[in-house]
Amino acid sequence: LSTRVIKLTENSNYGSDEVAALSENFNHMASSLETYEQERTDMIASIAHDLRTPLAVMQVRLEALQEGLVDFNQSEVTLLLSQTEILNRLISDLRTLSLADAGKLSLNMQVLSLNDLLSSVMGNYDLQARKRGVRLELNSPQTDLLVSADFQRMTQVLGNLMTNALEATPPEGIVTLELLRVNQEAIISVKDTGSGIPNGLLEQ
Repeated sequence: LSTRVIKLTENSNYGSDEVAALSENFNHMASSLETYEQERTDMIASIAHDLRTPLAVMQVRLEALQEGLVDFNQSEVTLLLSQTEILNRLISDLRTLSLADAGKLSLNMQVLSLNDLLSSVMGNYDLQARKRGVRLELNSPQTDLLVSADFQRMTQVLGNLMTNALEATPPEGIVTLELLRVNQEAIISVKDTGSGIPNGLLEQ
């Protein structure tokens, strides 16, 4: 994928406009494929890391139980169950990614109230936020915004963003779900008062 076509000079016998355009298109295609392959490799590495974390936690706790270092009680069961839920979610995310990559991700498009969508998402994360001592805020226009979208997929996207924001926000922090209308576009944003993404990772 790193191969590139050398652009021919005007003095070359093959230096026609058509061949020059073909060369540029080929190089653009090769560059796009190379970038896609690198992103895919990085994504797999990231997923492997994410899968390894809950597995490592479960292994340590199970070994401690096996050796009698901790008591087998309800709190241990709850902890192990929470890790299996994380694994289950990651596997579900993998399936969604594979379907999207294959162009087979089904969308149930319908007329959707964004105001209702955001209210629903806020309700889903209210308890989680309270447990973390984080305040949720919803900023949306009084006039309802209607779009054509898939309710479940939009809930999934916003759910991922809300989960990340809650994990990054310290107690007494704020996570804000905001809806804006700019001309003919609806813009949804999730903001938090956490430390933010390290500068070294921003480009990723």
